[in-house]
Amino acid sequence: MVVPGPQTASPRRRKSRLTLLAEVTGILAAVTGVMGFFIMTIPMLFGGDDNNPAPEPGGLASSVAATSAPAEPTGPTAQEASVVYLTDLIPAIGAGNLTELPRELRGRPEYARSLVIQCPSGNTNDRHRDIGYDLRGRFIQFETTVRPYSLESTGPVLGLTQVDVYGEAQELASEIVEVGAVMHLTVDIEDVNRFTLRITCEDPDDIVILTDPRILAETDGGAG
Repeated sequence: MVVPGPQTASPRRRKSRLTLLAEVTGILAAVTGVMGFFIMTIPMLFGGDDNNPAPEPGGLASSVAATSAPAEPTGPTAQEASVVYLTDLIPAIGAGNLTELPRELRGRPEYARSLVIQCPSGNTNDRHRDIGYDLRGRFIQFETTVRPYSLESTGPVLGLTQVDVYGEAQELASEIVEVGAVMHLTVDIEDVNRFTLRITCEDPDDIVILTDPRILAETDGGAG
């Protein structure tokens, strides 16, 4: 009696199984390759990659643009600081002797900075009008243009005005100017503490206009 041995797969069946396994492996490799391609490509198309990130708004480029613009100058320059206009100061004495510029002169460029002093009445106790400033010895020169002006609307314009400049009680300058005339005045005021302008007039209806009244301080460059 012959006992049958264990059955083995035929060579044809083995070959079919190996072929199927190879095909499945090839398909999986192809799918993996396609997925890898998309994984690497999509971030580059839509968001950049980790090695070269897109610049954030307000990043370095914005910071450079914000800091590279030149700063605006603040405060006066040395040249501007050396000149002070009396129209920007409050008088220590005689503020009540100041008046307004006549309407017909307003807006004219030569009267842009004007110190306007009303002439005295001429009475015993009102012979002159004083305007005084405390300078504390910080300035060296006073400059202005004197323009006496008549407020009378009719008749000839006649009369004289006198402008005196004092440092403390010492007279530094004295000028007589006709109404309607123009005169430039320059006075040395070095070491003057109390600076005073005194106005005397023939006609109480006149005014004395000092245009561009300024005091000059010596700058560091000029001192050397």
